[in-house]
Amino acid sequence: MTDKSNNLLSPRLQRLHDDIQLHGHKALEAFWADIAQHGTPVIEPSTNGYSLVTFLWRDDNVACQIAVIQDWGADGIREHHMTLLSGTDVWYVTRQMRNDTRTT
Repeated sequence: MTDKSNNLLSPRLQRLHDDIQLHGHKALEAFWADIAQHGTPVIEPSTNGYSLVTFLWRDDNVACQIAVIQDWGADGIREHHMTLLSGTDVWYVTRQMRNDTRTT
């Protein structure tokens, strides 16, 4: 699945999309360098006691579909399929989660 880049929940990914328009491949390399330094998932403030949590995968040209598997008890096992950010090697899925969520 490829993103149309206008439905990005994550401000960080929206900024990446905008930076790529201005700076091209250099913006993408700077993004991955920042991710290497700070780690994942990317956690950003949202509203009302929630945060936006974005899981990332760097495209290796092997996988054609990537998912985050969730098993948080009562919901059962659910797959959250990632989306490829158009024109990049960034697969992502963003979920809104309560700030007091703890998981492994």
